[in-house]
Amino acid sequence: MNGEQERRLYQILAEFEEEINAYDLEQCNRKILKECGIAGLLTVKEWYIQARTGLDREVDRYLEENYTLDADKNLYDKSGATLVSFNEDNLNERFEIPDRVTAIGDQAFKGNKNIIEVIIPDSVTRIGNSAFEGCANLQKVWMGKGLGQINSVSGSNIFYGCQKLKEIHVGRIEDIKSFKHDNNPFTASFDLYVGGTLYNTDITIQKECKSAVEIDWIIFCKSIRKVYSDSKKISCRDGYIINYEKLSVNGKKIFPLLCIEDFRTVEQLKEFGREHHLDISDDACSKFFRK
Repeated sequence: MNGEQERRLYQILAEFEEEINAYDLEQCNRKILKECGIAGLLTVKEWYIQARTGLDREVDRYLEENYTLDADKNLYDKSGATLVSFNEDNLNERFEIPDRVTAIGDQAFKGNKNIIEVIIPDSVTRIGNSAFEGCANLQKVWMGKGLGQINSVSGSNIFYGCQKLKEIHVGRIEDIKSFKHDNNPFTASFDLYVGGTLYNTDITIQKECKSAVEIDWIIFCKSIRKVYSDSKKISCRDGYIINYEKLSVNGKKIFPLLCIEDFRTVEQLKEFGREHHLDISDDACSKFFRK
């Protein structure tokens, strides 16, 4: 567990009295699992064992009735199709999600400081809210083609706080163009690899695009050098989009606030970044304002 999860764990335990009945214990287990992950619940189980309370058996019963654990104590739903919680305490730096998994649950990896590389198989068609949020050392993500399907579902803030994210790999460009996300989940810019090759082609945003999805990832893809719209109102320099008019699609503004020419100082740009969950570094600022 990370420090915040451990602090929260003590708070949750303090909410329940020592003489806890079966109903309260299950509610306690649920709360710990939701806020501290499987690592938190397994930690409590060890405390119960050391204290010889017998409550460790109740934790085992709760897990057995509702979930499935793999050899590394990663938690899945009963069917094994949803990865509920990645066990941070197993210290794995590289994790290949099993092919049987079709969904990554909300906050499944949230706050994990160990994970460096994640491989998402073709079977996964859903990623939950904040699934990788705060994975401070995550550097490389391999996305399967399931996330490019029409019926794929992805939540918000999936990669928010992943400041070291360097590479995203997909088999086809369609797999990331159709990747549905919102709230600007990428914190850092990254290189995009398509079929094993760095994607550095010019991009044209067509008038018929229906939403911001098609340009969200482009903003953070540092390998793309030139971006055009049909109206010539968007341009890109050195991997950073630098010129926005108030781009509209079907009369609806996509990024009404993201108008780079409105920023006159570095502090204005950084303040915008803070408001929209963007990590705009000094180096990025110098590229925005460079003549």
